[in-house]
Amino acid sequence: MKGKKRTIIFTLLLCIFFLFAFCACEGETGKPGVNEGGGTAIEEDKTKGDYYFDGDAAVNGDGSYERPFNTLEEIKNLSLIGGNTVCFKGTFYGSLSLENIDGTEQNRILFTSYGEGVPVIDGNGISGENTGVLKIVDCNFITVENMEITDSSDAVGDKRGILVVATGGEEIRTYRGIELRSLTVRHIKGTTDGDNKGMSALSKRTGGIQIWTDDGMGRFDGISVVGCRISDVDNVGI
Repeated sequence: MKGKKRTIIFTLLLCIFFLFAFCACEGETGKPGVNEGGGTAIEEDKTKGDYYFDGDAAVNGDGSYERPFNTLEEIKNLSLIGGNTVCFKGTFYGSLSLENIDGTEQNRILFTSYGEGVPVIDGNGISGENTGVLKIVDCNFITVENMEITDSSDAVGDKRGILVVATGGEEIRTYRGIELRSLTVRHIKGTTDGDNKGMSALSKRTGGIQIWTDDGMGRFDGISVVGCRISDVDNVGI
């Protein structure tokens, strides 16, 4: 009799355990798009950024969530300060050029994604000296993350997926805290120079990620390349 009671009690406890486990899972996944604080993913996106870019938007807006910019040219018109977040989604053609943008060590400037999917920056054949699908020049404490950097053109040229440049001018200048995180860099048809087994100076300047000083007077202190994936690039990976 005692053995039967123990079996019944154990069975009841087991049922209660599975009931609580099921309710907990239902609370986490039963309502798609709702976070633990009760807000939706869309609400999070609305408060995520200071400026918004949507490459698939029909018209160019004012950079708000409701009326995002649809062209990368608007970047140069923004007065960015430490702590700002710039959000992207959709597909853009041309170069994303970030020049003379300064965050601080305590308040970085973030360029990231929002909405569904990963934003794509397509160079669409951009080529030439000092060009890059993503070009970063003389910046401090910025992070670029969660994007695909590519070039849909199969034409071979003086191409780079990402180009990070430091210039100094008449005096040596040091640029700090540049972070490239979780970026996909692919299909960059740079110069291979097969006749010289890819050893020429020109072919060494093309490829996935290039980091250099333009005039010999620029310096870097703290460049991070974290969790990036590079594939199908010519001639250099990083």
